Amino acid sequence: MERACLKERVLDFARALRARGVPTSTAEELDALRALTLVDWSRRDEVKAALMCCLLKDPGFRDDFEEIFREYFGGGPFSGEAVLRGIEPAWEQAVEEFSKFHGGLHPLAAMALAGSRGAMEEMSREVLADMDLGGLLSALQTGMYARRAFNSLGWEDADEQFLRFLDWLGEQGWSEEERDAFFRRYQEGKELFYEEMRSLVERERRRNLDEYLRRGAEERLLDRPIASLDESELQQARRIARMLAERLRSRMKLRMRAAKRGKLDAKRTLRRNMGCGGVPFRVVHRKRRVEKPEIFVLCDVSSSVARVSQFMLQFVHTLQDCVQRVRSFVFVDELGEVTYFFREQDVVEGVTSALTHAGIRYHSRSDFGSVFRQFCRQYLQDVGYRTFIIVIGDARCNYNDPCAWALERMAERCRGIVWLNPESQSFWDTGDSVMWAYAPHCREVRECRTLRQLEEAVASLLPLGGGF
Repeated sequence: MERACLKERVLDFARALRARGVPTSTAEELDALRALTLVDWSRRDEVKAALMCCLLKDPGFRDDFEEIFREYFGGGPFSGEAVLRGIEPAWEQAVEEFSKFHGGLHPLAAMALAGSRGAMEEMSREVLADMDLGGLLSALQTGMYARRAFNSLGWEDADEQFLRFLDWLGEQGWSEEERDAFFRRYQEGKELFYEEMRSLVERERRRNLDEYLRRGAEERLLDRPIASLDESELQQARRIARMLAERLRSRMKLRMRAAKRGKLDAKRTLRRNMGCGGVPFRVVHRKRRVEKPEIFVLCDVSSSVARVSQFMLQFVHTLQDCVQRVRSFVFVDELGEVTYFFREQDVVEGVTSALTHAGIRYHSRSDFGSVFRQFCRQYLQDVGYRTFIIVIGDARCNYNDPCAWALERMAERCRGIVWLNPESQSFWDTGDSVMWAYAPHCREVRECRTLRQLEEAVASLLPLGGGF
C-alpha cells in the first residue's frame, strides 16, 4: 500500500477508535505512523501489533480495537499490488501503442485495468472529502452515497474512450474473444473501484453511528443520578469524568494565562509608541498578580454519598495544578486526611485508596457535628484567607448534635464554604437532615446528584467561572 494511503487509513482508524470511546491522542497517532515505518506493511500481524502498542492504552477497549481493526485492515492486500491478475505483456504493448497515437487511456480506465487497490482508495478519499457525510447514519444510505461519489468521477468519458480503444484493437487485428477479455477486465476493475468506494462510505457511516451513539450515551449518563448507575455505567462515567476534568483544566489554564497577562493599558501603549506615530507596535498590559486559591475538600464516604465523593476527588485532583494547594479529607463520623495518597499515586489509584484506607470507620453512622469539631481542633489553623472549603455530604446527622457553631468558625476563617448535597433538594431538611443549620454559614449550597451538576459546580468555583 502506498505510504500516503496507509497514513490516511491509520488516521481514519484512530478517528474510528475515538468515535467508539477509545481514548487516543494526536501524539499517539504520530507514534503509530512512526512505528509503521519499522514493520513490514504486508504483514497484518505486525501492523496490528504496532498500532495496538501505540493506540491502545486501556485493555478494557481490546474488543473494540479488534473489531475496528478487522473493519479497516481485515481485507485486501497491504502492499498495493494489483488485486486483479496482472496484465499480459501483449495487452501492455497494445495500451502503449494506443497511447502514442491517441494521447493515452483515460486515467479511470487505466486504473480499472491496473486494478491497484491503493490508487483506487486514494482517489476515492479525494472524492469523499468533498462530500458532506456528516448525516450518514443509516445503512440504507450507504449505496446511495457510494453510487453518487462513484458517478461523480466521470466514468462516461472513460467508458467512451475505452470503447474507442476496443474499436482500435479490432482495426489492429485483435479477435472478438480477445477484445471481450479486455472488456471483462475493465468491468471487473470498475466493480472493484465501486466496492472500494462503498467500503470507505460504510466506514464513515459506522464512525458517524458510533460517535452518535457514544454522545447519546454520554448525555444520558451526565443526567443520571450517580447513585443509580450500575458497575458498567460507573466505568463509563469515570471515563467521562476524566474527560470533563481535563477539558475544564485546559480552559482554566487559558483563562489564568489571560488573567496573568492583564488588560490592555491604552495610555502606556500610546506613550511607548509615540516614536512610531502612535501605531501600537509595542503593546503594554496592566500587570496583574493572580493568586491561586487553596482548596480543602471534605467528602462524606458513607454508603449513601460515597459515589459522588469519589467523582469529586477525581475532579479536584485532576485540576490541582490550577490551584495553590489541595488538601483532601474523607469522613463518616470521624475525619481522615487522604492528601498523601494523591502525592504517591495517580488520581484513579488515589481515589481508590482514599475510599478504603484512610484509617477511619467506614461502616459507622454519619456524624457531621463530630467531624466539624475535629476539623476545628486539628486543621483550622491551616485555613487562610485564600482557602475555600468544599463539603460533599447529605447533612444527615442521625439525630446527633449538628454543631453548626463549628462550621461557623470554619466559615469565619476561610474565604468561603461551598456545600454540595447529593440528595434531591426536595429531601433537604426532612427526617434527620440538618441542612437548615449549615446553609446560613455557606457561601453556596448546591444540589449535586449527577455528573453534569458536578461539572457545573466545579466550573463555577474555579477561576474559569470567576468564583475565585
